[in-house]
Amino acid sequence: MSETQNPAQIARTALGGIQEAIKVGREIRSTAKEVNNFLDEEARARVAWKKKQLQLQRRGDLIFVDAAEEYREVRKIRAAEEGMYEDMEREFGRGAVNEVKALVAQMRKERKILDHEFQRAQAEERLIWILIFSVAAIFYGILKATGAW
Repeated sequence: MSETQNPAQIARTALGGIQEAIKVGREIRSTAKEVNNFLDEEARARVAWKKKQLQLQRRGDLIFVDAAEEYREVRKIRAAEEGMYEDMEREFGRGAVNEVKALVAQMRKERKILDHEFQRAQAEERLIWILIFSVAAIFYGILKATGAW
């Protein structure tokens, strides 16, 4: 820093830098919200698609048109995602797009892990209920056979 610079100018420059950092932080936060909304919409579309596929398997070709419509919706969501990435690349550069894609991949991985843990917990709970009813049925059968009931 040279001694010829005005301290007021230095303070204004620092304030401008701080304001720019705050602006970037807000943009990152809004981008994260958009990514979360996108992931939620994508998950809803995938669930709807899987439900339609199950209906298609159960009832045959009657549901094919609805399943194709749901597939088009999933394609629209993917196109919107690509558009979002293109907009980000124009505004923030390729590095920001790579960071967001890494964030999306990490969030999908975490969601998959959480879904797996939830399904495992449900399976364990079903197993416990089956065991409870089995023991109760055996106990009832023994009491009925011995004439105690």
